[in-house]
Amino acid sequence: MLKQRVITAIVLAALVFVGLFYLDNQGFRLALAAVLLIGAWEWARLAGWKKVEMQAGFIAVQALLFWALQYYVHLFPYLLELSLLAWLAGLYAVWHYQQGRGLLFHSRIAKTLIGWLVLSSAWLSLSQLHGHYGVAYLLCLLFLIWAADIGAYFTGKRFGRVKLASKVSPGKSREGVYGGLIASLAVGIGFALWQGKALILFGILCLVVAMISVLGDLIESLLKRDASMKDSSQLLPGHGGILDRLDSLLAAAPWFLVGLNSIGA
Repeated sequence: MLKQRVITAIVLAALVFVGLFYLDNQGFRLALAAVLLIGAWEWARLAGWKKVEMQAGFIAVQALLFWALQYYVHLFPYLLELSLLAWLAGLYAVWHYQQGRGLLFHSRIAKTLIGWLVLSSAWLSLSQLHGHYGVAYLLCLLFLIWAADIGAYFTGKRFGRVKLASKVSPGKSREGVYGGLIASLAVGIGFALWQGKALILFGILCLVVAMISVLGDLIESLLKRDASMKDSSQLLPGHGGILDRLDSLLAAAPWFLVGLNSIGA
């Protein structure tokens, strides 16, 4: 299993490298859309659509949204606002489930609409980051998320005592989250010093993004638990599915973009 994970991780890292450094913005948008359409298939399954026809319909609508949003860029701020509200609602849903009150958004229709919103806003956010801020900021976002994940894993394994949300994701601890936040803050400080950015403002943004990345992971865990699925799919040997690898990024990307715009980066 470990060998599979390592090989898959190397292949994925190589593909990310090629996508970031060798594709222009249009190529990047197309490649990202292709990946997220696979994620759309996984989301359809998590939402409870078992028939292939319904899953295909979900993917088709998502592809149409990607195409249409290229021509309605003026709607992007509203889409971002809706996306941020959706993630805040997701935070409440995690808390609601943790209190033993069941899943807040159990309806397939609700989960379908949220899926289209999340995937669309993430696609636009990452495309905007690539096109307007450049590869350096995209790498910063990725390293923030990876630092939060790796820091949480090792800190939680060594010091983890108090569960973060035992009913949603039993493996996560509060101590692990604190370790991940510290690791992300270190990445953010290093990037701010390199780029000459306002240290305090950028550090706060990095902490917010790291916390939101944890939320993305928790919400996907909640959806999988409701769908009685261990992984979103088995497409990536040793890693699960596309959404299992991108859940944190989907959540963090809109917040990172809004934060950069707000602090005038």
